Amino acid sequence: MIPHPAPTKTHSPADQAAEDAGYYRRVLHELIDLSADLARTVHGQAKAQAEAAAESSGTGADVGAGSAPELAVAFDRIARSVRHSIALARTLSEPVRPCTARDDDAHRTAVRKRIIR
Repeated sequence: MIPHPAPTKTHSPADQAAEDAGYYRRVLHELIDLSADLARTVHGQAKAQAEAAAESSGTGADVGAGSAPELAVAFDRIARSVRHSIALARTLSEPVRPCTARDDDAHRTAVRKRIIR
């Protein structure tokens, strides 16, 4: 487990925000690693199940026919969470640029157009 940095009174809010962002990045990277390991495990289970089904096809036995779709759904969900975590980590690593009034107006206009669509 990654320890969260405790807020201290000596840090400015900007320093605390930078520490928090670093902590969030570390947690996201750990989450990505864990999810990738889980995806490998689910993939291995699906491969083993497919091999067992191929071996037993000659005997007429039905080996785990109902769990192949469940493994596919689990793998899809894990892969999606990995992609989202990577996208979030990339967003956190981008530098924050100062927002101007013009940016706010453009953002509001874009949001309105999206809502109208």
